[in-house]
Amino acid sequence: MSNYSTRIIWIALAALIGGVAGFAVASLKIVPTRQLKSIAFEIRDALHLSKKPDPVEILAKQYRIDNAKFHLDRDQDTALLPFDLTSFSPKGVVMGAGGITMVGDRLLIMGRLGNFFECTEDCAKISKVPLPPIPNNIAAYVSQPGAQLNEKIFRAHSVRFSAAMKMLAVSHEYYDSEAKLPRFAVSVISLDPATMEPGKSWETVFRSEPEVDGANDEAGGALLWGSDGKLFVTVGEFESRTRRLPQDVNSAFGKIFEIDVRAKTHRLYSSGLRNAEGLALSETLGLISVENGPEGGDQLNKIIDGANYGWPDVSLGTDYHRYSYNGRQDGSRLGDYPAPIYAWVPSVATSTLTELHGFDQRWDGDLLVGSLKGQRLFRLRLDKGRVIYAEPIFIGKRIRDLAVMKPGVIALWTDDGQVVLMSINHQKLASDHRYPASLTGPLLDQCLFCHHFGPTSETDFAPSFSGLLGRPIASDRFRYSEGLRKVHDVWTPENLHKFLSDPAGFASGTAMPQMQLRPDEIDEIVATFQRLDRAASAENMK
Repeated sequence: MSNYSTRIIWIALAALIGGVAGFAVASLKIVPTRQLKSIAFEIRDALHLSKKPDPVEILAKQYRIDNAKFHLDRDQDTALLPFDLTSFSPKGVVMGAGGITMVGDRLLIMGRLGNFFECTEDCAKISKVPLPPIPNNIAAYVSQPGAQLNEKIFRAHSVRFSAAMKMLAVSHEYYDSEAKLPRFAVSVISLDPATMEPGKSWETVFRSEPEVDGANDEAGGALLWGSDGKLFVTVGEFESRTRRLPQDVNSAFGKIFEIDVRAKTHRLYSSGLRNAEGLALSETLGLISVENGPEGGDQLNKIIDGANYGWPDVSLGTDYHRYSYNGRQDGSRLGDYPAPIYAWVPSVATSTLTELHGFDQRWDGDLLVGSLKGQRLFRLRLDKGRVIYAEPIFIGKRIRDLAVMKPGVIALWTDDGQVVLMSINHQKLASDHRYPASLTGPLLDQCLFCHHFGPTSETDFAPSFSGLLGRPIASDRFRYSEGLRKVHDVWTPENLHKFLSDPAGFASGTAMPQMQLRPDEIDEIVATFQRLDRAASAENMK
């Protein structure tokens, strides 16, 4: 066949695919920004459907960030309690945000795009919950020409159930079709805890002004049910520091609001906050929150009605990549603004907060704080209104949310879309004998003080281990050294062995230090990655 004939055939094929794709985009709202192969498969599937595909389902297929999940099935020792950790991966959950809450004896799981699942007891069986789609107006967005989609758009931030109100609340992003910008919103729906039967539709009870800089990480979104139908919500600053919106009473950003869900009204409760992602009601402190600072200065605050906490004028952290904040050289000072109960320097990216009661007498009255970058739980012991110590409990995953399922059992929700159950090992506790536990073997445990499993964010110390074998070198979302970026190859067992044996020899200029590992220790680490790779492959085949 001549080159001319081949070219004609390809042009005709492209025209055919383009025409079908154009029809699908116009009629079925398929997003026209994916690779040709992905679009072709969706066109094929769509032509066999009797109804238009759900935009949320399209996004759910597109944004499974990490298919090579690392499961945490291990022992976890803490200062006062031994735990067994078991992890589960709900099918069809969009990872990267979302949250969990207890509805009666059920754990309700919400993915990043507002899809809902439930489980009871040991979460061995996780099933979908037929709740109506959250009112984020996503269909209007994906039908826009050239709509760009990423892991920060249309996040569902937090979910909380009120047993007294029999009502579920969700904080989420909402697309404003007129402004063509997202807005932060809170919506509620009635929910019967016995049957999981929802009301007919969601009601949106709060909306911010449009997010002029778009959806981003400083979104806040923490929810807490108060008394008499009142609902507290935190709204992040949405990277509006240069406009000082947290100090602007006419802006919703950088604030905490109290919403009357019955009257659909709200009032400003506190201001001057950066990114408060956790709210709780403490028996001794009242309303408290955890918020993320810039580079350092994550805070546990006692939230006072009418108080201003100073952001962006003051911080206990510094500007990114600097030794000062706002040009001040004398260190971080808060001046006359309320001081936190506790602060983390460096930042651990606090995410969720609860005070324990009826869990176990050894921990009851303590605060549990989740962290994203830190990949840890922090147990804070309170005494007379102050934190007298903070115990870091290394999990090895970005912890987005947590819930107490029942006495002795905590559920964690992680950014790679897993439920991790922490169950007290009562037999080990009764023996009163401590012995070491291991995550993946003592050698790889050492690596996890910097590296992690799951998606990588710009705040992580090192790249992800998920799906390492077979992945192009320096391809994770991480700021790699020039030395590794110049290595145009993939991570094979052989390349990994060479790198661990002599990092500088493998990639001149790499930031990876010489580990001083014996050959048999390197063999053990490589074998562990091969085992994890086989386990991930088996999981994806299910």
